[in-house]
Amino acid sequence: FFSVLNMSLAGFGNTTWKAPRSPQVRPFTPEWMNSTNRLCKEAENAGNGATILRQKSGKTKLQADKATTHQHSQVNEHIRKKIMETQNFKKKLDARISSLSHQYSNLKAARMSANKLMEDRRGPLRLAEKRVRIRARMPGPEKINDNVDRSLQKECEDLRNTCASLLTLIKEADSHLGKLDTHRQLMNADLEDKIQSLNVDQRCLEMQNMNAVVSGTEVRVENGVLEEPRGLLDRSPKLPNVWRLGTGQLLQESQELESQADKLRKLILNAIQNFEDSNFTSMTNVHTALKNKVQQSSQLQYNLSKRLQSINEELDQLQEERQQLMANISSKMGPLKVTRDRLAYRKQRPEREAIRDNVEEALEEELGTIKGYLANLQNQLDHVDAEQKRLTTIKSELERDWHNKNQALRLDRKCLALDVEAVMGVGDRTPPDTPSMVTSALFKSDTFLPRPPGSSVGSVVSVTSFSSGSLLGLRNAGSPRTAPRRPRH
Repeated sequence: FFSVLNMSLAGFGNTTWKAPRSPQVRPFTPEWMNSTNRLCKEAENAGNGATILRQKSGKTKLQADKATTHQHSQVNEHIRKKIMETQNFKKKLDARISSLSHQYSNLKAARMSANKLMEDRRGPLRLAEKRVRIRARMPGPEKINDNVDRSLQKECEDLRNTCASLLTLIKEADSHLGKLDTHRQLMNADLEDKIQSLNVDQRCLEMQNMNAVVSGTEVRVENGVLEEPRGLLDRSPKLPNVWRLGTGQLLQESQELESQADKLRKLILNAIQNFEDSNFTSMTNVHTALKNKVQQSSQLQYNLSKRLQSINEELDQLQEERQQLMANISSKMGPLKVTRDRLAYRKQRPEREAIRDNVEEALEEELGTIKGYLANLQNQLDHVDAEQKRLTTIKSELERDWHNKNQALRLDRKCLALDVEAVMGVGDRTPPDTPSMVTSALFKSDTFLPRPPGSSVGSVVSVTSFSSGSLLGLRNAGSPRTAPRRPRH
């Protein structure tokens, strides 16, 4: 208020006084007519300008309608092309995701087969290592690098290599399964974006100009410029080529991953088949070698039993012969004493009668004969004692070898019984010195071994006919002190 007042006062102070106007002069008649004509002319010119303006406005409206319709058609065509392209990518993504899921399932199944084989091989590996530990308790002379030992080492090595190789393949399969799952998630996310974009474009295609209903509040014009909502004209950050390249690269990577997964799956399946064949061959070789070794050891033990029986018989006969020699020597001591006493008693003859007569010669001859026979008998007794000592030494060696063979045979049978015990669930419950009840099942009924000592010589019998308590009939076969002896004559 005060500012307006100050301005008014300032204006009042600066005004100057002016003389009043003179009265207006009235125009003459021609000027009055010209004025009216001039107004009419201006009105005519204004009408002509309005007509031209209306014509221009109509032309502008026609051009705007035509341009709008053309642009709308072009936009619709672009939307249709984009929808078709998006649908094409959607089909490819659907097909690739389905193929990727199928390859994922196949690789996972191969991985599970490899894991099952690895778990299945842990049991045979433990059995093979247990066999090695059992055979490590072999007696010194029986620790040889035989076919069983080589087969066991080969079996352990094959099984360890199988488990290690399968573990490597399983880890590689797990890594590739992770890549497949991650890539499948990326493709699913891209597919969801494609579906959402496809819905948006289809909705945009449904929005046509003739169906648009616009309220007055949606159009605002300021200073002759149509105002747009904020962010409406912001450009999308990604170009079409980049969009196509991203999805195309995703599809290409998925195809490469599928190819790698298929190769890895085939590699796993081939490895499983090879490992199964190799392990079966190794385990079969071990089983065959153990059976052969058991039969060989049983035959050797039986031969040792026969030799021990023969030596025992020879020792008995030598003992009888020695006793007879001792008795014979003892029987010659009486005649020797009589002969010596006679010679000594005849030394008491008078000097005149001490002649070398036939009696003295006969006594001396008798004494020499007796002493000669005694020397021969003693010499024969010494030979018998030496032979007894030699046979006793051989018997000790045979007995030691027999016991070594018996222990080795027991350990080999225990190794051989592990297969059946593992199948029947017996496991490690069998005591170390107790023969297994299932050992005989490892042999066929037509497998024959020699009959133990005490049976008729040359006869054979099936091992399945022996009771399990005798450990295939050979546990105590030919025991050194249980062999039957020849009766004394």
